[in-house]
Amino acid sequence: MDTSSLAAPHLPLSKRDYTFGYWLNGMRKHQDDRSPDVLCLESGYYGFSLDLADFDQARFGTFEPALDYTEALQTGAARLESLQPTELAIELEAKGTIFRAVACKAGERRFRNGRHLEDAWLWEAGKWAQHYELQGLKFEDSQGRALAVNGSLSLVAWPESLSLKADIAPSHLYADGLHHGVVNNGLCVIDQPWQMPHEACLESPELTVECWVKIPEQLASFQKGYLLAKNGNGAPGHYRFEILHGRVSAIMNSGRGANTSISIEQRKPAFEANAWNHLALSYDGTFMRFYVNGHLEGSKGIQRSGRIGKGPLSLGQRADGKRVVTAAIFDQVRVWNRALTAAEVKAHATQPKHLANRRGLTYEETFEADGSLGVVTPEWKDVTLRVRFQNAEHAWETEKKVAGVWPVGEAQQLSLNCNLNADSATNPALSLKVSTAKGGSYPVHFDPAYNCYV
Repeated sequence: MDTSSLAAPHLPLSKRDYTFGYWLNGMRKHQDDRSPDVLCLESGYYGFSLDLADFDQARFGTFEPALDYTEALQTGAARLESLQPTELAIELEAKGTIFRAVACKAGERRFRNGRHLEDAWLWEAGKWAQHYELQGLKFEDSQGRALAVNGSLSLVAWPESLSLKADIAPSHLYADGLHHGVVNNGLCVIDQPWQMPHEACLESPELTVECWVKIPEQLASFQKGYLLAKNGNGAPGHYRFEILHGRVSAIMNSGRGANTSISIEQRKPAFEANAWNHLALSYDGTFMRFYVNGHLEGSKGIQRSGRIGKGPLSLGQRADGKRVVTAAIFDQVRVWNRALTAAEVKAHATQPKHLANRRGLTYEETFEADGSLGVVTPEWKDVTLRVRFQNAEHAWETEKKVAGVWPVGEAQQLSLNCNLNADSATNPALSLKVSTAKGGSYPVHFDPAYNCYV
């Protein structure tokens, strides 16, 4: 049998076949260090740099002379000086107006408040490829008007190509104040927590505390912090909802001191990201119970001292004002002087527009008294999505038309492969197989968005 035709194709390697990525000014900085966050990607053939706070500062170019992997590392960032100013354009055009990505959340947040670098994700890093994702793209038109977008840019560096993939979805602009609630108005908290000064109606020997919470993708940087809290952590009468890595807990104090707190954590990921979630904590004088979206997550026996706290009710932060603000949207904050039944909690979680029984309701905030909602649902229609990457020596561009209405939250993707070697196209003779230890296999196909087999 002649097996020569089955031989794997010869894939010659060059000393230039490598990649690496790094942050020009470091990833972790002192809080007062205001140097720009510049992402750099290099291979043996080219270099690319991007200021995350200013996409107009993109630079790209090919390298000469040829250096191998070790030589390039020893050279450091010196080769970046030869890169040319380059247009990196991610554009949305509708009705003659063009909105362009001018920055991403990572660059803007660091510049604004000196936090550690975030919202810039490293997915893969190795000798052959680098894969970064820059979240929270900021779009503006020529007059500086912002466009409500949920977008990210993926950068995949190969030795002889750079792939760019834009993920874009119409969204809302989020700011402190009124926003779309689960019913009519809600309250968006980003930098300014909301507080209700202490009143007797906020605490009682038996009680139920409930609210609706939504954490949109654009705000879910930490998924960690306080959602609702009454009184300081060690104060009598303290209760709160908090979130950690997507899981929500309910906490109550049995007396004075942090060591008297009783916690119930959700048992399964019932809290849904980028969706409205109903949280409820009840206490009947003997047991505290915690519900997420109408489902009982747990109950614990607790004997409370009966002492009343004097602290405020806070949304988005500890009631004593300590720690950072948890960005989220809130609605229908209610306090009852009785423990709601499981059936009542279930009804509230499934029918937010209908409140059948108001008996025992001592406090309610639905954010309707502050006037009409000032947030407009964006409507995108007949949009052209475009990605362009060019300088004096190179030019690549692609576009995609989205006909009709582009609904809020519906993502569209557009990828651009910048190949330096026209002969490095997909090899039809190359096939890949991924097998599991138990004899199974995974399908493998060529994905143009990443310019590789996946």
